[in-house]
Order: sequence, then C-alpha cells, then structure tokens
Amino acid sequence: MTESTDIAELRNYVHFVVDRHFDPRLASKMDHSDVVQAVMLKACQRKNEFRGESAATFRSWLRKIVLSTVADCARMYSSSRRRVSREVAAISLAEVQGEGTTPSQRAICNEELKQLDQLLSELPQDQQSAFILKFVHGMAVSQIAERMDKSERSVASLIYRAMSSLRQRVESSQSSISNERVNLQG
Repeated sequence: MTESTDIAELRNYVHFVVDRHFDPRLASKMDHSDVVQAVMLKACQRKNEFRGESAATFRSWLRKIVLSTVADCARMYSSSRRRVSREVAAISLAEVQGEGTTPSQRAICNEELKQLDQLLSELPQDQQSAFILKFVHGMAVSQIAERMDKSERSVASLIYRAMSSLRQRVESSQSSISNERVNLQG
C-alpha cells in the first residue's frame, strides 16, 4: 500500500464516522466535507500527540478527533450561542465600515448589526437560516432550497415571514423608543 492509499482510506473512515455523528440540523450551515477536512487538518497538526502503535489505536484516536470536531461545530452553530456577527465573516470590514466613513458612522453601523443580531436570534431557526443565507451570503432561493432540503416556495415563505417579523419588531422597538423619549421629556 502507498501512503496516498493510506490517506485515502483514512479519509474514507473519517467521512464514515462524520456521517454517523453529524447532526442533520447543521447541514444548512456546513457541509460534511468541511468537517472531514477540519478533522484531517487537526489530525495532521496533532500527529505528534498520537502514542499508539496499531492501526486500530490510530483509528480510535482519529475517531476522538471527529467526535470533538462535530461537537465543536454543534456548539458553534447552536441557536443559544449563534450570533450573526460570526456568520457575517463574508462581509469584510471595509464593506461594513467602508472607506471614508467616520468613527460615529462605524459605531452606528456596529450598533445596528448588534440589534439585527438580537432580532434574528428571536426568530425560529429555519427563518434565521433562510434569512442569513439570502441576505448575508447572497444565495438565490433555489440554492437555499437545495441546501435546506426544502421547496423553493417553502424557502420564499420562510424569508417572507422572517422579513415581516423583523419589520414588526423594528417598528415596535422604534415606537417604544419614541414613547420613552416622550416620557423623559414630559
């Protein structure tokens, strides 16, 4: 056997273990192959930590890396810890805090992103995912439908409901701010 065959076999083994332990709810946020790649990278980085001598021991060690990586992914994308700011990595600081903007404009933009983050966290998970894929990642409805394993009509409905809910919440928060200002002045 060649080294490349061994690596291919290990990759197949990692893929098998990831498939068995990957939470299907994460499929809309990441691909199995991303997790497999992350595991292979961690294994290469930590190869000096392996203390066994047999192939079975090595597979067991590799399986532990798979399980910890899958658990890390689940924690990172769980709704209780999920933050849009993590998923806005595709938007560069130059876009958000564009050239020629003042510090106060950047502060306002950052505050608005925090408010959007809070409002999005209150939406149901499917609506959050559809909204983020559409407006943060710029995906087409057909792509989102394929990724979420839903019909295009269902995805369009999720996006519409998310937008409606966000609009209502923004209007509600703006009216409560106006009422607070009136109460403070009066």
